[in-house]
Amino acid sequence: MKMNETATIFSSPESHICSFEKQFFGGSFLPYVDTYSETILFLAVLAAILAPLNTLSNLLVLTAIIRTSALRKSTPNIFISSLAFADFLVGILYLPLYAAWSTTPWFVQDCMLYQVKCFMGWLVETASFNIILTICYERYIALFYSLRYLSILSTEKILFCLVYPWFIALTAALLFLLSFANLVLTCGVVCIGVGTVIIFFTYFRIFKLVRRHQHQIHAQTIGDSNNARQRKLAVTMAYVIGVSLVCYLPYLSGALSYVLYDGFTPQTICLFQFGEVLFAASSFINPFIYCVRNEEIKIAVLGVLRDITCK
Repeated sequence: MKMNETATIFSSPESHICSFEKQFFGGSFLPYVDTYSETILFLAVLAAILAPLNTLSNLLVLTAIIRTSALRKSTPNIFISSLAFADFLVGILYLPLYAAWSTTPWFVQDCMLYQVKCFMGWLVETASFNIILTICYERYIALFYSLRYLSILSTEKILFCLVYPWFIALTAALLFLLSFANLVLTCGVVCIGVGTVIIFFTYFRIFKLVRRHQHQIHAQTIGDSNNARQRKLAVTMAYVIGVSLVCYLPYLSGALSYVLYDGFTPQTICLFQFGEVLFAASSFINPFIYCVRNEEIKIAVLGVLRDITCK
């Protein structure tokens, strides 16, 4: 499809532009249409492909953990389940909404679809990032305060760590829905920046500890299998967190540009939209990291697949 033909599909009279979306883009949406109409089509196709893959892969991990007693009673796996649930929502709700909005002719007119897409986007993306922060906290406690782990991470604190990411995410999504886009994006940029610093600090210390323990193991001075398992899980979650942070970068760059320049430019709107789909791609990668790095989850997932194929 040629550029002018694609732009025609996505063009609409300015008088019909959704007021909610017009307010978010700081004026007419039309200057952006010609610039990224082909890009949005590509992202829509990518979202449509990722949606079922994302949904099924995270559903497999959730099912495997829930049906395996030893896995669901493990505190680290509780947090992994929370992240897998957020990733599952990305696949079953957000990506289909994104693909539908992106391929709707004159999509700038469809206020309801755009609002629902934005609500789900802020809900799952904010929840995922905050769950990652709680995972960093849990891994830090497990390695540096192993003897006090159960007292520090009591049942009440675990419940709080599970609820607070969704409370923050729901608040952000509702504020965005109420047209506080500037406030939400500004707070989002600050929180992601601070959260990233916290993640780097905690994992810098964790990797120093892991490296020291590896040297001790080679010197045959220690051989604690539980500590070794905790370290391996910390490294596994480092892969998940690293992939997520890399996938957040375009989204964060687009949001930062919006805050600094008080609106989008034809270039940063592409970056922002690309970041939304790239974030969803990280949700698809996570289940494979769990299975490659965690033998117990891998065996449980294979068991679920075996039960499905044998029926």
